Amino acid sequence: MRIVVPLAALLLAVASPLAHAAPAPQAASAADARAEKDRAIVQKAMGSNDLKTIRKMVPQLEDVASRTPAAYPLIEEKDGAFVVRSGSLGPGLLASLSTGVAASKARPDQSARVDMQFNTYGLALFLLGSAAVEARDFDRANAWLDKGLALQPDNLMLVTEKGMVLTAQRRFPDALALYDATFEKAGVFLTSDQQGKARLLRSRGFALIELGRLDEAEADYKASLEIEPNHGGAKHELGYIAQLRAGAQATGLQIMNGEEAMKPK
Repeated sequence: MRIVVPLAALLLAVASPLAHAAPAPQAASAADARAEKDRAIVQKAMGSNDLKTIRKMVPQLEDVASRTPAAYPLIEEKDGAFVVRSGSLGPGLLASLSTGVAASKARPDQSARVDMQFNTYGLALFLLGSAAVEARDFDRANAWLDKGLALQPDNLMLVTEKGMVLTAQRRFPDALALYDATFEKAGVFLTSDQQGKARLLRSRGFALIELGRLDEAEADYKASLEIEPNHGGAKHELGYIAQLRAGAQATGLQIMNGEEAMKPK
């Protein structure tokens, strides 16, 4: 039996770095104060390390999501500066550095200011999608994740969770198309978030196995191991590919929610 687990459960299985992103500047208006409260709610959910807490916070997260701006990309030029939105300090800093370098090369006569902000609304939509996945309400999960991807198509967390839903629905060609589009775009976070890239490679490999494209799947899993050499899931799937090539029958998929995945074996 091969197991598929939502990304949120995997993130919460360890101490998530998402709760440690740099805080927003001091609020200067009513709108800023509301945005600061929204950020605190999302950071609390991501830092809880508890799926039950996230489920209880769904009404609050829905309230936060209701204030999602019409435009909310991961990187945008705004008021003479570049805004980089991230939920993780490390990838956020690397993305900010890359953005600043690119801006300096494009405009050598101008100073490039880059501000890193917590990705409040992108993460709120991710969490709501993940909560729906936990409840196995895939229609609702798709609605939240699609809303997030419309704003941030290069958000690796949203892409991976959406791909998990498509995999659960056995829509493997659609999942593969989503992953391929993300790699083709080659956004800044594909370089700055190496763990996210490794997860994406493993997800793509999983879909390729289900489509019978074993050579490509093997290449993706090996590429993911170059980033995370000790990942047991990637090694297991490479072993599974070897079994298929030796004539073993394909095994079915088991979709686990977070609590099931975290139960002691």
